[in-house]
Amino acid sequence: MKYPKSSLVLGLLCAGVVLSAFSSTAEARIGESKPELERRLLGRGGLAYRDDAIIEARRSGKPYEEFLPYLESDVEVQIYHKSASADKKALRSKFNAKRMLPGWDLHVVYINGKSVIELYERSPKMTEQESNMLLLLQGDGKRWSKREADGLAAEEVADTAAARKKLTAFGFQMVRNDGVVRAKKMGNGILFVDAEKDAKFAQARDDERNSDAPESVNGF
Repeated sequence: MKYPKSSLVLGLLCAGVVLSAFSSTAEARIGESKPELERRLLGRGGLAYRDDAIIEARRSGKPYEEFLPYLESDVEVQIYHKSASADKKALRSKFNAKRMLPGWDLHVVYINGKSVIELYERSPKMTEQESNMLLLLQGDGKRWSKREADGLAAEEVADTAAARKKLTAFGFQMVRNDGVVRAKKMGNGILFVDAEKDAKFAQARDDERNSDAPESVNGF
């Protein structure tokens, strides 16, 4: 995914002007507690999905599902829906498993009560302005940078910390300048993930594959 520098900068500046009309500082989302997140989202007309069949349909095929088995801590996945218009409230009676209602679905993976993965999905298509606004909201007042090339210099290979910064389960495209949060545009949405968890997921997946490989090819 390409991010034209001029377009991204201009978009974030415009989003900043809009956001400043409502708040003097950007609020961080990744790392929030469930009560903090729900106080804001549900207080603004959002609803949490409750029906098991609908939740199962919404979660099917989502990128975070692959990595949940690697977690041993207290894990909870919650999905919310929010209208894109303040004049149109989400109605639980309209929810169904076959299709997403117009507006936003927000998938949140909580670990020990804190948000570590947030997947924002838009119906219909997410605009560039909405994408830029989400980056701003998750920015905590910091800038975003494009992901650096995966190649490691010779001196970095022996540097565990440097090598770990390259590990990614979700294939992030952007990283917040403090290195704490990563982002990836995905179809009609955008995923944010705690950078440390993203690297740990990748390491756990690689360890499992390394363990399974000898048995898998045994007999050839």
